[in-house]
Amino acid sequence: MVRDAFVMHPGAQSEPNDDAKCFYEQLQEAGRPLYEGSIHSKLSVAVRLLSIKSDSSISQAGMDSIIDLMNELNPNKIDLPKDFYTAKKLVSKLGLSSERIECSEKGCMLFYKDDATLENCKFCNQPRYKEVTNSKMKNKVPVKPMHYLPFIPRLKRLYASMSSAPHMRWHYENRRPPGILCHPSDGEAWKHFDRVFPDFANEPRNIRLGLCAGGFTPFSVSAAPYSCWPVFVTPYNLPPELCMTSPYLFLTCIVPGPRNQKSLIDV
Repeated sequence: MVRDAFVMHPGAQSEPNDDAKCFYEQLQEAGRPLYEGSIHSKLSVAVRLLSIKSDSSISQAGMDSIIDLMNELNPNKIDLPKDFYTAKKLVSKLGLSSERIECSEKGCMLFYKDDATLENCKFCNQPRYKEVTNSKMKNKVPVKPMHYLPFIPRLKRLYASMSSAPHMRWHYENRRPPGILCHPSDGEAWKHFDRVFPDFANEPRNIRLGLCAGGFTPFSVSAAPYSCWPVFVTPYNLPPELCMTSPYLFLTCIVPGPRNQKSLIDV
């Protein structure tokens, strides 16, 4: 992502907007090599530390101790993150955040946007929060939360890089002859959508999305029953060799719960 951002400006036909400029400046500042000839930058070190913490289930206190040791063994005073909070804050500037959304117990609805202030589910009338007997707890405990990774910032990144922006018009510029099917844009469903919504179809940069959901058990079969349902979205504007590869399969939601969701998830 750092390399892609750096080659954006020479080939660009117009200046980036204010949000893009701020993003490039933060990325360039964090992407400078730690020293001459180094393959790592302050940003890459921070990302690596967060990855190690996640993969190895290390506590925040453990990460602080590791980072303290790294700084003690740093005779040249290289600009490394001071602690786990600093590393997390640096990565958060990229704008790829996550948020927790509270749900009803049976999965009827999300307490989100217009329904964010409701205290009970408007379908089954189940309470939004658990009954807590401990009077010292100030914050209410939701019955069931889910995790959402905002999708629009990830789509903006595809248009902020010269390596991916041209591919977002591939479906429009690479039409196949009738009878040849190698991409969803060659299918009758895609062509029917274009006929129904011609204004949308005439702009090749408009984004077509594919959505899929699947569940898995993160623990062993002998453990307590638990299922986790990720929801993935991929842009179908991309050529077929890219749109189903891992860099372009965006995880947007994680729906945890003790029961298998099955048909309760409405795409």
